[in-house]
Amino acid sequence: KLEQVNLKLEKKNKVILLFDELDYKILKLELNNLPSFKILQNNSIKYSNVIAPGLETFDVIPNLINLKSRNVGIDANLKLKKKENYLNLINDINKNEKNLFSILNKNNNELLILSYYHKLCKHFNKYFGECFEHKYYKKPDYRNLIKNKEVLKSHVHNYELNFKIFDYFLNNNELKSAFLHIQVPHAPYFYDPIQKKFKFINTDNQFEHDKGYFGGLVLADNYLNYVLEKQKKYKF
Repeated sequence: KLEQVNLKLEKKNKVILLFDELDYKILKLELNNLPSFKILQNNSIKYSNVIAPGLETFDVIPNLINLKSRNVGIDANLKLKKKENYLNLINDINKNEKNLFSILNKNNNELLILSYYHKLCKHFNKYFGECFEHKYYKKPDYRNLIKNKEVLKSHVHNYELNFKIFDYFLNNNELKSAFLHIQVPHAPYFYDPIQKKFKFINTDNQFEHDKGYFGGLVLADNYLNYVLEKQKKYKF
């Protein structure tokens, strides 16, 4: 029985983590304060001859899924923000039989998707076994965000949901791959690394902005640690 379990565990080895707005240059400067990212870097292959998949989330996510790079520029990105142009990009992915999701979902129903901001569950229902989406406020009142406890609870709930979904992935024998789009360290910043508690950070000055972004990195590092620790029982 033990051998059978090990055979099953060996197959669960494809986990793609996408931390939204993670700045690699800042990450390198803060590595000594981010132990999980430091472990990852010390056990990773670094590629420098790469092409950016896009300018921001509107084009980065679709191009990443499509395994293609498009023209990176403000004009091209503004066009993508129009709904019809974005949907055309989604259609291009569905026409591509060798997109990332089709590769991860090779034998059908093997892929778990966790989607932030993009409606991946809606657009790619033929490519996954399970799909989850974060609750997203399309038009939060950022002027009063610091005092908005409802939106803060939503961000904390989304962050805690990441851990539960990864556990669900590990405990489901049919799921072999995971594509996890995580909402940190993306603004708004909702963790104070000095007080070590969840709260919205007022980014009116550079110090507060830097503190808020680093708080997001700490949350990303905590989640990465959880994934790495849980993955230790699975062979790559």
